[in-house]
Amino acid sequence: NGSYAVVVTAFDGVGLSAPGTVFVQLANGGPAASAVALSDADGVLNAADTLNASLADTSQNITAVEYFVDVLGSAGTGTAMSAADGVFDSHTEPVTAAFPVLALAEGKHNVYVRGKNIAGEWGETGTLAFIVDTRPPVIKNVSVEYVSSKAAAKKGDLALITAIVEDGGVGLDSASVVLGSNNLDGTTHIMKDDGANGDKVRGDNVFSYLAASTAGGNGAKPFTIGASDIVPNASNAVTGSVLLDNEAPVFSSLIVQAPDDDIYRNGETVKLLAVFDKAGYAVKGDFSALDSVSGAPVLALDNGDNSYSLAYTISENNRIANGSYQVVVTAVDGVDLSAEATLAL
Repeated sequence: NGSYAVVVTAFDGVGLSAPGTVFVQLANGGPAASAVALSDADGVLNAADTLNASLADTSQNITAVEYFVDVLGSAGTGTAMSAADGVFDSHTEPVTAAFPVLALAEGKHNVYVRGKNIAGEWGETGTLAFIVDTRPPVIKNVSVEYVSSKAAAKKGDLALITAIVEDGGVGLDSASVVLGSNNLDGTTHIMKDDGANGDKVRGDNVFSYLAASTAGGNGAKPFTIGASDIVPNASNAVTGSVLLDNEAPVFSSLIVQAPDDDIYRNGETVKLLAVFDKAGYAVKGDFSALDSVSGAPVLALDNGDNSYSLAYTISENNRIANGSYQVVVTAVDGVDLSAEATLAL
């Protein structure tokens, strides 16, 4: 394509001549589109962007440019693009257009750009692949595991906090999986899926953090877990809680229920009733001061009303001398805090 001279020469009978020249324009194709690009350079979109391209024609001014998404339609039916300088008046034109994506399906797409010259010729198409990813990671199966299978944690104890974090798009930003544990230890932490520091299996999408409680008080202490993908799309924070128990059992009373005469002989069964502030404690009685043969700790029966019943049978061949001896009853809660009560028998 281009401008070319056509020369016409006239000769008379004696060989004299006169030339005439006319210039003609060859236009066998429209402008070519190139450098198709989005303002978001990584080509992964979760919001409207700007589409840019360059158009070049060998000899004609460019008059229109359009784009299509996924399906290249008939010439002149696409979405119009504008000259970057506001006017189509050159053989080469940088062009631009707003590029909405929210109506597009998640996943891979193609955009096609082509232009037309003043001769009405549409040129070669420029193409760009891009990805739409508007979905944040999914956080699920939040759990708390207390050390030694305890039911709660006290100040200084460790609690393993885990959650499954998955992304169905271009990929999770693993550094963005954040535990907000201000109510537990006053800060935030990056959770890991590295098979170390409490995380059990590397690369299984279970992210973990082994948190040490520095908080006092009792009850559920809430935490949050958030995550983003590499786009980034941020998930809504998911909440959980760590149960704290910083209060030891409180002793109320310890009385003898049998025998009635307060005199204890070998072979007799001693029955005691201990009362603490709550049910659910592990309560044991230590009768070893009374019995030279056994004296093994006795586990109390939890009556469910804050009282605990203990029964101990003194060995027949016990050789402890007559006298007054201390029985120790100990209550231990779910985080190993304890309280003792003593009774002289």
